Amino acid sequence: MLLKKIISTSVILLIIYGITLSLHHYIITWTNSTLSYSLTEVYNFQAGFSLLICLNILIIANISDKFKQQIGFLYLLTIVLKVVFFSLAFKEVLFSDLALTKTDSLSLLIPIFIFLTYEVVIISKILNNIEFK
Repeated sequence: MLLKKIISTSVILLIIYGITLSLHHYIITWTNSTLSYSLTEVYNFQAGFSLLICLNILIIANISDKFKQQIGFLYLLTIVLKVVFFSLAFKEVLFSDLALTKTDSLSLLIPIFIFLTYEVVIISKILNNIEFK
């Protein structure tokens, strides 16, 4: 049962990743825009970290009764860690003296919101399956 949930969660994320990255690259190319960073790296980071968060929380929810009541708080902690690691990984882009264009800024924010939405949907499904006493 747990293996089935892990596989379905991973496959859904890979589908979202493939579709949104392809669409985003197409729009950037179609508008003749250029980015000052690698869009693929941003998507890789967001997708990888989102998968890590969701799978770990899924495993915790299915294995440990002790932490089931704390999953919401664990998720909030992982969001903070994701922001910190994203800031460290992309500090050249985020903290440079050069101002980001609107296209650059939107292209950074779009994957963040896509994968944040994915995480919230998966975590809420996990939380809805837990029986609270």
